[in-house]
Amino acid sequence: MIIEGAGGIMVPINSSGLIYADVFEAWKIPVIIVSRHYLGSINHTLMTAEILQKRGVEIAGFVFVGDENRYTEDIICFKSGISMLARIPEVDVVNHEFIAEQASKIKLNL
Repeated sequence: MIIEGAGGIMVPINSSGLIYADVFEAWKIPVIIVSRHYLGSINHTLMTAEILQKRGVEIAGFVFVGDENRYTEDIICFKSGISMLARIPEVDVVNHEFIAEQASKIKLNL
């Protein structure tokens, strides 16, 4: 099962101020952090990892989206101590076949 926290872990998901980080912490489920390469992505990705780690949320790894950016990926993995699970391409159409192909790249030992 995949549960997406669209927009980031600090995004409110109801009018009471509940955020995705609260939900992931309460559910005690492993999280995969998805990071796309853009200006600020190192900062955003490392902050996401740090917030989740401080809440005791298990992080299964990173999935990077887009073309390889070894420098950025290496910094994020090194500074966080979290490994890369996969890199998936940016595409215009996401369908069942694309999802199955990308999912087959990720082998989790949870």
